[in-house]
Amino acid sequence: MALLTARRHIIRYVLAALLFLFLSYQFLTRARTSAPTSNSRALNDPVQALKDNGAYVPVPKIPLQKQNGLTEHANKDDRPGVKHVGLEDADQLGEFAGTATTGGANTKTISTAAEVDKTLLSKILSAESERSSTEVTAISHETTPTSHAGMAQTSTKATTPTNTRATPSASAGDHGKKPFPSPTRPHHTQSPSLVASAHTLASADDFLPHFAALPSQNNLTVLQAMKSCTWSDNLPVNFQFGKDAEWAVNLRNESEITSHRNDWQRFILEDAIPWSQVSDQFSGRGIVIVAGNERSLKRTFVLLRMLNHFNTSLPVEIHHHGTEELSTHNKTALKSTFPNVSFSDLEDPTQPVTTSAKGFINYNLKTAALLNSRFAEPLLLDSDNLPVSDPAVLFNSSTYTTYGSIFWPDIARTRPENPIWALSNTPCSMSEYEQESGQLLVNKSKYWYHLQLAKYWSDSEYYSEFLLGDKDTFRFAWHALRTKYGRPQRWITSVGVVQRPRDERAWPSEPDMKIGVGSTSAMSRDRAEDQDVNASNRIETQGKGIYCGHSFGQHFPDRNDSQTMFLHGGLVKTLTPGQIRHARKYGRGLFAAYKESSSASDWNKVEGVRIKWDGGPYLEEEEDEGADGGKGEERRKMMRGIAHCTDMDLIEPRVAGDEETKELSGFEELVQEMGFYWMVEDESDEGL
Repeated sequence: MALLTARRHIIRYVLAALLFLFLSYQFLTRARTSAPTSNSRALNDPVQALKDNGAYVPVPKIPLQKQNGLTEHANKDDRPGVKHVGLEDADQLGEFAGTATTGGANTKTISTAAEVDKTLLSKILSAESERSSTEVTAISHETTPTSHAGMAQTSTKATTPTNTRATPSASAGDHGKKPFPSPTRPHHTQSPSLVASAHTLASADDFLPHFAALPSQNNLTVLQAMKSCTWSDNLPVNFQFGKDAEWAVNLRNESEITSHRNDWQRFILEDAIPWSQVSDQFSGRGIVIVAGNERSLKRTFVLLRMLNHFNTSLPVEIHHHGTEELSTHNKTALKSTFPNVSFSDLEDPTQPVTTSAKGFINYNLKTAALLNSRFAEPLLLDSDNLPVSDPAVLFNSSTYTTYGSIFWPDIARTRPENPIWALSNTPCSMSEYEQESGQLLVNKSKYWYHLQLAKYWSDSEYYSEFLLGDKDTFRFAWHALRTKYGRPQRWITSVGVVQRPRDERAWPSEPDMKIGVGSTSAMSRDRAEDQDVNASNRIETQGKGIYCGHSFGQHFPDRNDSQTMFLHGGLVKTLTPGQIRHARKYGRGLFAAYKESSSASDWNKVEGVRIKWDGGPYLEEEEDEGADGGKGEERRKMMRGIAHCTDMDLIEPRVAGDEETKELSGFEELVQEMGFYWMVEDESDEGL
């Protein structure tokens, strides 16, 4: 009897335990279905809601496979019938139709943005049946379709801020910014669609449907992108990189290009800081300069004096990296030179965009300065740039009012094999020079996202392998985002000096007119080749002197005969004190000569232009010793050195300030008055 009673108790306990487990399972299942965190997640992050409900298809991230030589993938899309998409095809691509899975084994095509909303809405309704219809309506309004690699999905994913931002204290000359909000993706209800004339869009957020359609394009391989550039080998095309560059010898394969292209598209669609979050921080027009170290500050003082000379109404904002780089003393001195100047620390955590110094040269600081500048329409000027007139007139040029940007050219072309053509899905162009960013004008309220892509690339070690510094990140960001940019009609003018030995008559006099005593001919070939580091001055050494172009003359953009607006002295800093003194003492100064192509208005034509070396063969031994009697071999090397110069070998130099360059008349005297020659007046410096 006792045994029977014990068995009954055991059965009762087992049944109770089973009932407890069953009820617990029911409770947990209902709690999971009606969890309030799911509601808020669906409202605040529709992308996550799609993931939770099985309707999200992520962009496939293809592993990087950098291989030597061509692979099967490199030729995969090069077969007949594959469409090569270029800028001219943008207006034919039309509305994008993507696909999304519905969960489980069944899939269906979603042809419009509205169907994406309906699909997500039905899934949320089935899982959240107890929620009110007003909440469901809120969900449908917050679900904004974009696309990735041919797949429709949502793009309202919140971007997590990289640091805590607080209101800065405004110091003398500093402009405080509002607290930076936690960014969330802006919403757009239009279907993804490329806009052929995207440069006509009014605001940065108007580009979002345009950006959303980018992944729907047929993608280019390196082989496909390079086909449209057909320069013959006998043309003197000046490419930025040599044909022995690693990526020119071993073309980057399709999988690598696709992976990195997906990455930057994902950045634009999901991770870029929304314009709507920061638009109230920017207003007005002004000049942006990046400076801070000793030499860049000395050049900045000259630039500010030049702006004063031309009575510009534009304010100036100087960006530096860290509080130690620009002292309070230097800020005070700069404000005394140009009262309408303010300062911006790129390390300030309240800045919209954070950045870091990488080493000795930090090109990435320029893109960060443009994004962080308080100006909605910034004009970026390098500290070694000299305005030839008031740059405020650029804002009223028809080029700028049409395109909202002006990018000035360099002397080099981009190699057809350069991966950036395929990465930006752009056919190689024979009508473009590379960009020179010593000056750049942009309407940030239109191109906020474009500038972020430029910074994304300039921060990347990968892109630095085939983009030199920051300069071409701008041009190819506009290409990648299918937007036309403004550019001047006239290509650069090379401005510089013609150097001759001191016992020869100063250029432009005939070389056989000698003064003083010494050589019986105007620098013989033998003497020049003995001293020339690479015999690159082979043409000029027969008595004509040596031309050294050290500054790019950049022009007002609207006409092909427009005057010079800037002299960007990117190579002036390579000149030695001995070469600078010689040009001033025995010649007509550093800004005495210029060379210009006869086809400067036709960018399709190839002009023979190059960078050469000037080893100073015209310098005398007495000049090497200097005014103090000489300091041995070290002093001699410092005085002579090797300068880098631009040259157009087949073009004769002309006198700066002539009928074609009236704006340069008296420029040598002006820069001397503005303190341009500080580098030879201060014996402790070796150059600019």
